[in-house]
Amino acid sequence: MERMLAFLALLPMAASAGMVHSGTPDGVPESADCAIRSAAWEYGKKLQPRRGGFKSLYDALQLGACGMPAPGSMDEWAPPADALPSGQHVLFVEALSAGTPPNGDAYASIAAAVAASRALPKPLTIALRAGTHFVAGGPLQLGPEDSGLTIRNAPGERAAVSGGHALTTNWKASSACDGGF
Repeated sequence: MERMLAFLALLPMAASAGMVHSGTPDGVPESADCAIRSAAWEYGKKLQPRRGGFKSLYDALQLGACGMPAPGSMDEWAPPADALPSGQHVLFVEALSAGTPPNGDAYASIAAAVAASRALPKPLTIALRAGTHFVAGGPLQLGPEDSGLTIRNAPGERAAVSGGHALTTNWKASSACDGGF
């Protein structure tokens, strides 16, 4: 038992608080670590008031290990529904599953829309339609010529940007796994 207690005393403070891979450097007192995490959570709630108690951030910061009471319910992100700007050009980018844009020009990728935007006057908005937009061809390069360019979701649509590759699969039910795929 004494050996076990001696071993536990050697572990970093954040680990003794029950955090999983906290990222806190050794030697940082638990009280300071928890105070910093708490301040980050409070700041997050100010930045995103629509998220209420912001339980997803609370969980990500592992504040339960600091003894802080959890918010009552899980928050859910909702895409901004504010209108696209009027009086400027809007380019739409279709995701794999999106339909026809309501108006303006449609592009197959964010990179293609950015390239097209460089020949147009600014300010200008690129609106991402609902779905996943893959940028697997490499990082999107923006420079001074892109000043005045806004890239955002189309109003109320859930657009996600992914650095991965779109997969096409032909899954089949497996009889070996009792209905698994």
